[in-house]
Amino acid sequence: MKNFIEAFEVKSNLDEYVIIDCRFDLVETDYGIKAYKNSHIKNAFFFDLEGDMSAKKSVHGGRHPLPDMAMFINKLEAIGISNDTKILVYDDDISVAARLWWMLKYIGITNVKILNGGINAAAQAGIEMESGEPNKSNHLKGKIDARINNDLLIEMDELKTIISKGKNYILIDSRSPERYKGLIEPYDKIPGRIPTSINIFFKDVMNENKIKEIEDLKKVYNNIDSDKMIIAYCGSGVTAPINIVAMDEVGLYSRLYLGSYSDYVSYKDNVIEKD
Repeated sequence: MKNFIEAFEVKSNLDEYVIIDCRFDLVETDYGIKAYKNSHIKNAFFFDLEGDMSAKKSVHGGRHPLPDMAMFINKLEAIGISNDTKILVYDDDISVAARLWWMLKYIGITNVKILNGGINAAAQAGIEMESGEPNKSNHLKGKIDARINNDLLIEMDELKTIISKGKNYILIDSRSPERYKGLIEPYDKIPGRIPTSINIFFKDVMNENKIKEIEDLKKVYNNIDSDKMIIAYCGSGVTAPINIVAMDEVGLYSRLYLGSYSDYVSYKDNVIEKD
């Protein structure tokens, strides 16, 4: 697979990578740093979803808007990352790692692998672990020539225009079927979905905490027309990148509505569908 790597494949050459642990829990928001301090892959750095990979929530923009990109890039450079650096990202499965993978692609860094199966796969492969506070870099400071790829991103106004004109697109809601149908909504104030969206739950592309094999992914996306603009969203731009990276594996290229449903429902005039 082009975006994923197995633990046994990197066990003998981990020193070639800058490793980033990005474990996070949407409910227990300090889970990631606690888990990192308890045990992490040796020499891994820690990036927090809300502290490093998101800006503070505002009225609009969703629950996990992009951070100030200059600050994000400075954080990457501080741990030795340049444009051509080999990067390995991991969490407990592939969820937040996919968000970081997307963010790195967005700024033009392409040599990124997600550790398939996360930290548990690493432990099972016998990769050395350590504990303690987040690492300070012993790398030379990196230098990133950011090449923002706005083709990977879509904003609400453009999305609404596409929907209203009935353009040639497919809009994928990555949340659970219950949230898609509007039966429950644990995070956002109004249950439902963005009109015209179809549901491909992000967990449907995973076997437990690993990405499915290519042939199984092709079955998941069997009805997705590659000639159409493909747009993915979720609750706040965290789990939709799982669909995006999985589609990339089978040759389907898509854009992220980063603010996602939490941004969409922040505008009172937006139409919401539910079953």
